[in-house]
Amino acid sequence: MPVLLGGPKARSTRLMRGGIVVSMQYVNNEPAMVLFPFRKRAQQAGYIICLSAAWKYADDIYLSRAAYKAAEVMGLGTESFTVYNVARAINDNLEDLVKMKPEPEETPQVIGEGTIQGASDKPIDFVLTDKMLH
Repeated sequence: MPVLLGGPKARSTRLMRGGIVVSMQYVNNEPAMVLFPFRKRAQQAGYIICLSAAWKYADDIYLSRAAYKAAEVMGLGTESFTVYNVARAINDNLEDLVKMKPEPEETPQVIGEGTIQGASDKPIDFVLTDKMLH
């Protein structure tokens, strides 16, 4: 499934050292940290860390291996300084990821109202929203 890198629904977006953008946003309704290169590449790709997997990055060995993979995926190269910058970007933003609130529910839009007259003398009023149609 394609994911918009950054964009208007992102909670925050920061430019980190080494031209790495960190966007705090929701991926499949889960809080996530999305890393992608600041400069557009021929094959634009991002690296996603969802809240459910954030605990893994507290381990330095896991973090360094993941940073290497993230640098590779983003097309930044795997030189040690680049991998260090990616690891630092992840580490510096983990706390913000953990503090992210669940995705807010969109307010349903009213698209109709009505009244149902049943067997009893009392009518039932109702409101039809766009969420009821899905």
